[in-house]
Amino acid sequence: MAQLVVSHLPYLSTDQFGALLTYFYLSDCTNLFGESKKSYNRDLFIFLYFLLIIVSAITSFKIHHDKSPFSGKSIMYLNRHQTEEWKGWMQVLFLMYHYFAATEIYNAI
Repeated sequence: MAQLVVSHLPYLSTDQFGALLTYFYLSDCTNLFGESKKSYNRDLFIFLYFLLIIVSAITSFKIHHDKSPFSGKSIMYLNRHQTEEWKGWMQVLFLMYHYFAATEIYNAI
């Protein structure tokens, strides 16, 4: 006779989702957690921005062996992996901009 295998993964996922919703409700709709004001420190923002540039440059040195579908040659510059990575780093910069409320660098983004 076949035994029924019970998976606890859906219950765990549901519990985690419920805990997140409870946390969001307590943070947004109650005064349990106090409000905070954003403080912008340009030096800290620039330091983190340059750190982001260094980390992104280090991780961009991967060699991809993609071939062009038209010529069959290796794609060395502006391949899909590189532009997708740049897009991701730009999203991180955009999140930093909003987190720090860095309105003076809006045009750079």
